[in-house]
Amino acid sequence: MPRVCRTGKEANAGRSNDNERGAGVGLSRDNTTAATVSGTDDPTLFVSEHWGMTGFNQKLPSGKYTVCLYFAETYQGITAPGQRVFGFTVQGQEFEDLDIWQKAGGPRKAYVESVPVEITDGELRMTFRQQIENPAIKAIEILPQEGSDPDLKPVRINAGASAAYTDSKKQVWSPDQGFVGGQVNSGTFGMAGGGGRRGAFGGFGGSRSGAAYSSIIAIEQDGVRQYVQMTSSALVGVSADKGEVLWQYNKPSNGMGINCSTPIYEDGLVFAASAYCAGGGAVKLTKNGDGRFKAQEVYFTTNMQNHHGGMIVIDGALYGANGGNGGGMMACIDFQTGETLWRDRKGPKGSLLFADGRLYLRSEEGPVVLVEPSRAGFVERGRFEQPDRSGSPAWAHPVVANGRLYIRDQGLLLCYDVKAK
Repeated sequence: MPRVCRTGKEANAGRSNDNERGAGVGLSRDNTTAATVSGTDDPTLFVSEHWGMTGFNQKLPSGKYTVCLYFAETYQGITAPGQRVFGFTVQGQEFEDLDIWQKAGGPRKAYVESVPVEITDGELRMTFRQQIENPAIKAIEILPQEGSDPDLKPVRINAGASAAYTDSKKQVWSPDQGFVGGQVNSGTFGMAGGGGRRGAFGGFGGSRSGAAYSSIIAIEQDGVRQYVQMTSSALVGVSADKGEVLWQYNKPSNGMGINCSTPIYEDGLVFAASAYCAGGGAVKLTKNGDGRFKAQEVYFTTNMQNHHGGMIVIDGALYGANGGNGGGMMACIDFQTGETLWRDRKGPKGSLLFADGRLYLRSEEGPVVLVEPSRAGFVERGRFEQPDRSGSPAWAHPVVANGRLYIRDQGLLLCYDVKAK
């Protein structure tokens, strides 16, 4: 029989044995101190969180479910009720003025909101709206309702967590996934709670940027203008008219939240990639009869882990550097299929520009290389070493304008005449 999630009052009805023995301090997953949450048998589930998000999506078979939203106010910057208030919708059902402190009866107390839903189109959709401070959530549990198809399976997600967690009932909770935007926090050192006034580098035990580093592109698909961006957690398309999230694709984003390269839209495909053991993936966008969009994965490849140098499509071939902090090499894949056409270390990791039929590769270590686009292999047409080279990695993209090539290295700007003679 599917387990029914508890209401807020039920969640606060008792304290676990660990909480009774403790004095308000427990251990997080990495054995650093974190605020212990009472009113639950699994205080570790409330250590990490996702905050500042605008949505959440989860693919599900059609059927009836109960969605359980797990909350607790653990951010030390919230000291009284009324300091964090937000709204959310679950499959079109709207909830306003949620004050976690007030609902739970104080800080570091578990509160669970349960919402019955029916899925008819294969996806659960939620949105979150800031009223006072950022929305924040500890976990999401999606349970088939009693009497539902026995093939329907529960989905459990531990928000903000980087690894799976097994609770006191031996149920496994997946790490953070499915959220649109926002930041994650490990909850260590009593800093859980996701206030909007602090920040740290993503993936190093602190919060991470919701927008990451990628630039936005504007596209039009099936008569709908939308903005596409690689956020810290997903590739998303947003309606230009209403600001609604139309679709999302999580696979190209990395666990560090360091997603830098601008997405590419070409011939009906949207492609995005990142490094840190991720890769690149393409989705085909289709508009459903109800006006919603579906992002169907066409392919995913680990041979295009583009860190920050950008990618360019020329005559159906995608060029870019494959590699992260440890270096890398130029790679070329077929844009429509994802097939790897070639990889060559003679083309070092770097930033790309296309002008006058040539690729200008500004390598991370310094050399500037002129490359002829070719699906058959790496074709070098020239290279030079930059004078007055600094000791820092060269990340600035090259620029060609009015027949001149501009190369920047920290505080130094170089200009070269590259007009055809």
